[in-house]
Amino acid sequence: ITIDTNTNFYSYKFKRTTYTLAITIKEVLIKAYYSISKVKYYYTTLYYYLY
Repeated sequence: ITIDTNTNFYSYKFKRTTYTLAITIKEVLIKAYYSISKVKYYYTTLYYYLY
């Protein structure tokens, strides 16, 4: 999967591929400052996994 993780989590190709791989995607709003570190951690993990 080649995906721009900055903008493309909502794309049809990404959602279809994750569904095929049995991966559940949840979209959540980030309102608390401490949650940003969690997002950065998972973003980095996804970035290195996908590229």
